[in-house]
Amino acid sequence: MLLAANWAVSETSTDHLVVKMLLEAGARVDIHNNEHKTAIDMARDLGANNLVVLIQQFSDV
Repeated sequence: MLLAANWAVSETSTDHLVVKMLLEAGARVDIHNNEHKTAIDMARDLGANNLVVLIQQFSDV
């Protein structure tokens, strides 16, 4: 299953507009991908601090 927030983070590591739109639409950020990583884990791995901050605004992380 393709996870919207995880996919968006992996595809848009520097542009947070897509991620923000998905989060505003209710995309879940607590789901793990097949590598057991959430969207915020993936953003951290990519060094995309702007996405980490954005995701934190929509989660209880």
